[in-house]
Amino acid sequence: MTITIDFTTLDWQMIAAVFAGLTVIVALLAWRWPRRRNSPGTDALRPNLHVNVATQYPTIHATSGVPSVAQLTEGIKLDAKRAFGAQRLYDVGLRQFNHYINNLDGVIAEARAEKRKLKPLLSPLELSLSESVGLALATARGNEQQVVTARYKALRLPAQTYAEHQRREQQAQQCIANALRNNIPRTDYTSVKSRISSGDYSLDAILSELPIYWQDLRTLDQEVKFQEPKDKPPKREFHHVMFVTSDTGILEDKRAERDGDWIFSDKHGMTAPYQKPAEILRFKNPDKPPVRTGKSMIVIDKDPGSEWETEAWRQGGYGDQVYQRAKYGLLPQQLRRSYRRRLISRTGWVVSCALLIIDVVFIAYHYV
Repeated sequence: MTITIDFTTLDWQMIAAVFAGLTVIVALLAWRWPRRRNSPGTDALRPNLHVNVATQYPTIHATSGVPSVAQLTEGIKLDAKRAFGAQRLYDVGLRQFNHYINNLDGVIAEARAEKRKLKPLLSPLELSLSESVGLALATARGNEQQVVTARYKALRLPAQTYAEHQRREQQAQQCIANALRNNIPRTDYTSVKSRISSGDYSLDAILSELPIYWQDLRTLDQEVKFQEPKDKPPKREFHHVMFVTSDTGILEDKRAERDGDWIFSDKHGMTAPYQKPAEILRFKNPDKPPVRTGKSMIVIDKDPGSEWETEAWRQGGYGDQVYQRAKYGLLPQQLRRSYRRRLISRTGWVVSCALLIIDVVFIAYHYV
């Protein structure tokens, strides 16, 4: 049995119109899709840089010499969305501006000033004991801490205070020495804070010495020009990582991603120095050697040294590099999104061309 379908002129016109409409819609999507891009702010403030240091450094709550977000955005017109982005940039910049590792000169100067005040209250013997106890407090580890604590408690109160300031000075000096030993450039905002406090310098005059997050606050009303990367994104390197910290306990991520000398976990919002994975062994029987599993894991549980914090938080360091890459769409996840958009766009153009050819065939079949 043969089935014959007769199309009227109106039917042919409707079919041609449908295919023409689909062609236009797919072509528009293929044209617009690659231009879709997240705001830099969504990726720029990636996981908090987390360095598992053994020493708990004091938090610096500076107010003098710290510009406000209103001062940094003075004269710039911001809509609600950009005002929210400005606050986020300011908060990260403030954390960098007040980070202990970027204010070591100020910590040392403050400790020395306090020691000068206490000196007249101590005898030569107490002064010597306080200095030695302070140095020991800064370096004692394990069982040594109990001995040093006993010596500390035997001091009079002014001598204990002197020892604490000696400890703070020694720790700051050690951080500086660690950075120098590892050839890591150091940032210190103590001087620029003093100049801002004096009121003799305008913000524009010292803007280049401020965190780059704050520098970009001055350009938030301008569009960021960038060239969409065309290359295929690099292959991702995943690792099974366990973060062991005193404040968060044990956190595990089986897909933490390596980024140069660092490894970051989107799952837990943590970044730490990369270290070589260790093989996982299975102990089935205490009387027999462990069985090799062929799997590996990175355990972040050791103090990597203050030089890593210096590299993370200094001006131009890893944190700034992440932000700059995010700003221009060069983070790994941004490169992958861009690559997927290009693939979708190419597929869309192929489909639209196919629809156009079908539409032309329908029209030719009916009118020719």
